[in-house]
Amino acid sequence: MTPSMKRPEVFVPYRLVRSRARRRLSLVMTPQGELEARAPMRLSVERIEAFIRASADWIERAKAQADAARAAFGQTLLLEDGGFVLFRGAKARLCWGKS
Repeated sequence: MTPSMKRPEVFVPYRLVRSRARRRLSLVMTPQGELEARAPMRLSVERIEAFIRASADWIERAKAQADAARAAFGQTLLLEDGGFVLFRGAKARLCWGKS
C-alpha cells in the first residue's frame, strides 16, 4: 500500500507497512530515499499521518542524507562484491570471502 500524506506546504509519499506484532509506529528512510511508515495493525491512517507531519524535520534530514549517499556512491546502493558502503564516515569497498 502506498498512501501519501498531504499538507498545504508539504507532499510526502510514503509506504505503509503494517504488522500484527508491532507495538509502536516508526519511520524509516530507505537508501533509495523513500519514506516507510511501519505501524501496528490497529493504528489509524489519521494518527500515522499526524506522526509524519510532526516528524517533518527528521524526514527532511534523513532524505538529504540518503540523497547525499546516493550521490557519493552512485544511484544504486547494492551489497555486491566490489561495491561501496559508508563505514564510520568513510567510503569502504566490499570484498566477499569466507569468514
